[in-house]
Amino acid sequence: MIIWRVQSHINLEISPSCSILISDSIILKEIPSQLGNLSNLQKLYLGGSYHGGALKIDDGDHWLPNLISLTHLSISKLNTSHSFLQMIAKLPKLRELSLSYCSLSDHFILSVRPSKFNFSSSLSFLDLSRNSFTSSMILQWLSNVTSNLVELDLSGNLLEGSTSNHFGRVMNSLEHLELSNNIYIQGFSLEELNVKGNQINGTLPDLSIFSALKTLDLSGNQLNGEIPESNKLPSLLESLSMKSNILEGGIPKSFGNACALCSLDMSNNSLSEEFPLIIHHLSGCARFSLQELNLKGNQINGTLPDLSIFSSLKILDLDGNKLNGEIPKDIKFPPQLEELDMQSNSLKGVLTDYHFANMSKLDFLELSENSLLALAFSQNWVPPFQLSYLGLRSCKLDMVPKWFWAKLAFGEFISMNISYNNIHGRIPTSMGSLLHLQALLLRNNNLTDEIPFSLRSCTNLVMLDIAENKLSGLIPGKIPSKIGKLTSLESLDLSRNQLVGSIPPSLTQIYGLGVLDLSHNHLTGKIPTSTQLQSFNASSYEDNLDLCGQPLEKFCIDGRPTQWLAQEPNVEVQGDEYSLFNREFYMSMTFGFVISFWVVFGSILFKRSWRHAYFKFLNNLSDNIYVKVAIFANKISKGHG
Repeated sequence: MIIWRVQSHINLEISPSCSILISDSIILKEIPSQLGNLSNLQKLYLGGSYHGGALKIDDGDHWLPNLISLTHLSISKLNTSHSFLQMIAKLPKLRELSLSYCSLSDHFILSVRPSKFNFSSSLSFLDLSRNSFTSSMILQWLSNVTSNLVELDLSGNLLEGSTSNHFGRVMNSLEHLELSNNIYIQGFSLEELNVKGNQINGTLPDLSIFSALKTLDLSGNQLNGEIPESNKLPSLLESLSMKSNILEGGIPKSFGNACALCSLDMSNNSLSEEFPLIIHHLSGCARFSLQELNLKGNQINGTLPDLSIFSSLKILDLDGNKLNGEIPKDIKFPPQLEELDMQSNSLKGVLTDYHFANMSKLDFLELSENSLLALAFSQNWVPPFQLSYLGLRSCKLDMVPKWFWAKLAFGEFISMNISYNNIHGRIPTSMGSLLHLQALLLRNNNLTDEIPFSLRSCTNLVMLDIAENKLSGLIPGKIPSKIGKLTSLESLDLSRNQLVGSIPPSLTQIYGLGVLDLSHNHLTGKIPTSTQLQSFNASSYEDNLDLCGQPLEKFCIDGRPTQWLAQEPNVEVQGDEYSLFNREFYMSMTFGFVISFWVVFGSILFKRSWRHAYFKFLNNLSDNIYVKVAIFANKISKGHG
């Protein structure tokens, strides 16, 4: 197999033995006539330049009919007449044809008789996406020019109205139809129908008439109101998505009778029925086949019913609803469950090891933002599952069992969020065994002692948040000196603890660090100099009284902060209110000196008798001193003599 890249300015001499030719879609402007010599060519991909306009094919180009072995033809950004398209239709072995971004419109199907287009019976795949068709008559036209079409892509056009009256014989062979990103399309019986992202409104119609349908995607439309109880699903339907609509009420009991249903996604609607009733409606034969149930982002209320009857359920998402009430002590989750998400509800009560019995495949557990939900596990219980994600933010969690930390060390744990609880004790050193750990969030607990040195082994760690704890212990905790080994770290928050010591220089080696907060600790010394650490706001280091250096406003001398501000010398420095030599002391000393001076010397200056007495005192004092010094000197000289 030979692969060529074709450029318009090159004079090609191509051997007819090539089996595949690929053009350069960025620079090709016109088709070299030498292509007609490739009688054995099987696959041809031609594209106009995304910067230089559409691909130009002249009516006089007659090289295409010579490609009698061609099975795959893809042309994008085509600029040609109908005659060239007729030549495409006459290719005898063509199986796949793509004409996307070719500006084809209704004018094309109205101006050309179907009799002039006789596509080979081998054509099974046709891509007409990203054109300008507006009428569903394109389907009727295709039924007249194709006979064995299996896959058809009409996405990204401007189709509107009903399509069910325009399909004809093409329906006999078609298995996959792509109609996404049009204006308004109504479907019909197929194995797979995708009409997401349109503007379909009204209530959901009865879908049971589509007897062969296996996959239906109605997401991102404007379906509204309650789903009628009389509506039924196709008996072969395996996947149904109606997420991101405006549906209300609940799920009809008829949905539970869809015995082939594996996936049901009704997230981000306005369903408000009680959850136990929804589960009851789905407890028909669908309870044996259903593997994924997504109801997140609704207004579903009520408490948890027993879910163990769904023997095949792997994913259950109830995030962001209004679930409430006490969790019964005797219910169980599905035994095959792999992902359970019940965050952001108002569940109460206690989850115990009984609820999670026989769940050997549980991998993802998210229970955050259920402030009245507690977890109580037996110290001797060994869970059958191995988690890779755990979310228990803002739950009633007082302690983590020893088996929990030990169990984590043997798995590929990726993320843990148990912030805003009341967990006490120290962070176990076994955390260093979680070599795949990417996010560790322990904010706002009562953790004490030092940050374990073993965390340096978690080299895949991207986010570390241990803020708002009491990390100190008998010997105040320090930031591990080898924290720089966490080179993947992007966010580090150790604020509002009791950490002491200096900031490790190794922190400068984490070049991808985008979030840093070391504020409100007892850190000392100079902030290590690097482009990274100086780029953060001063608030990242605030309230560490003995910390200095940029970006703080305190200079460092020998690694210690000065008592004045570096960048604002005019700002008055506030002294310690308990210091002996503060501002008030010097002011009182000055005031006392001035008063004493004028009391003594003022009286001498203005009162003559006091002035005479003062100078007489000085004369007598000097005489006395002279006599005593002379006597003392005479005694010393006699002693030496």
